Amino acid sequence: VATAAGEQRQVRLDEGTDIALNGSPKLVLDRDFPRMATLVEGQALFRVRHDDHRPFVLAVGEVRIVDLGTIFDVTREKGQIRVAVSEGKVEYRASGTTVALVAGQSLVAVDGDAVRVVGTPIEAVGSWKNRRYLYSGAPLSRVAADLSRALGISVRVEPPLAARPFSGNLQIEGSGEAELRRLAATLDVGLRRSGPGWVMGPLKSAPD
Repeated sequence: VATAAGEQRQVRLDEGTDIALNGSPKLVLDRDFPRMATLVEGQALFRVRHDDHRPFVLAVGEVRIVDLGTIFDVTREKGQIRVAVSEGKVEYRASGTTVALVAGQSLVAVDGDAVRVVGTPIEAVGSWKNRRYLYSGAPLSRVAADLSRALGISVRVEPPLAARPFSGNLQIEGSGEAELRRLAATLDVGLRRSGPGWVMGPLKSAPD
């Protein structure tokens, strides 16, 4: 299952279990095993009906995320996995390590290795379904990746700014270049074209 950049899609697996896909993900489902899925890349929000006898399992590379009755958001991009929980509990299993996450927590891992568990506002988990993004110290590189999915436009950040933290809310109100320029002003960055996409940089590098 896949969507185009800038599009969202809802997939129903069974009664009480559905998946929302955000902007160009790749999700693999098995008709014979509806309680299993594989996120190849991109972002998806899972709302899962818990079953003690058949737990829902999401594969992300070598990582397994096991539902314990919950709503959780998973993003896989550029070797990084992010998991955020807004309801219930999940287990993150990788390389013999198990990390339990409850509502209001998120985990960031690079290449399957757990890096850290931090607090996350529950209202921020899956807020992209309403085209709203909430950040608390997120690097601009992550913000750019979110805008790429939401707007269907390739957006990246110049290396000196990639790690710069951003805190605040972004509401996607339109589409295309005009909306990207409006959001760039909120982020206090300049924009320049680079092939078919855009690059965020210091304001002094923005075109006149």
